[in-house]
Amino acid sequence: MDNLFNELSQPVLLVFSKKSEDKYGLRGSLNTLYATQILIKAIVSDIDYARITYKLPGVDTSKAKELTIRKQDLESFKSCDKVIIDNEEYYGWKDNYGKTQYKDMGDFVSVYIYKRR
Repeated sequence: MDNLFNELSQPVLLVFSKKSEDKYGLRGSLNTLYATQILIKAIVSDIDYARITYKLPGVDTSKAKELTIRKQDLESFKSCDKVIIDNEEYYGWKDNYGKTQYKDMGDFVSVYIYKRR
């Protein structure tokens, strides 16, 4: 699987945010700053419509993708706010309790991301 991962993987940018209070109160109480970014490798694959509606219920999934990442990158993926692939923003799918959903595959993990409208 390592050889296949090395051949098919592409760079994926994980973006983390930091929330800070607006001291002047002009825009509400919190500002979001996208400050930190980490580059990881992942196998990116598209998901067909039937699989999208089954795997991601209740999410508008016009362009959903499945990422296969190394297990060591899972914690970074769980805490990131958005994922950038080919200059397009995606978001990790979380359940109603805010937990990132993933599938364990040994040394690798499969996660689902989708694009917001």
